[in-house]
Amino acid sequence: MCVEVDKLDELYDMLDVPQFSELILSRRNKKTVYKTKHGLMESESLKSTEDISLAETHIQKGTELEFHTHKNSYEIVVLLSGRLELNYWDGKSSVLNKHDYAVIEKNNPHSAIAREDSVFIALTVPNDSGFPT
Repeated sequence: MCVEVDKLDELYDMLDVPQFSELILSRRNKKTVYKTKHGLMESESLKSTEDISLAETHIQKGTELEFHTHKNSYEIVVLLSGRLELNYWDGKSSVLNKHDYAVIEKNNPHSAIAREDSVFIALTVPNDSGFPT
């Protein structure tokens, strides 16, 4: 979610997971529009330092974010609007509604499905390149 624009091409070249090697529709300033396997999302980097990454993401209903991890970072997701289902590799899942939040442990594989058009804030500590890694 907080991928620095100048690092996107390098990041995509490193990925070996086919579902993540989808088209980046556009890049403008700190906003990036992604076409995922199932839908669209637009993410805007709000803050990015070595210690923290903060991004606001708009995700269309039905969009699926494939399983990914943040290897050395905790992620906190706060849902501002809509409904978002989080799924974890161990089979657990949770549904976030407006103003709900989830704390995702380091290196915990997770995915998401937008059950409604949704907006969320994602915070990673320390900074992580975020989706789609």
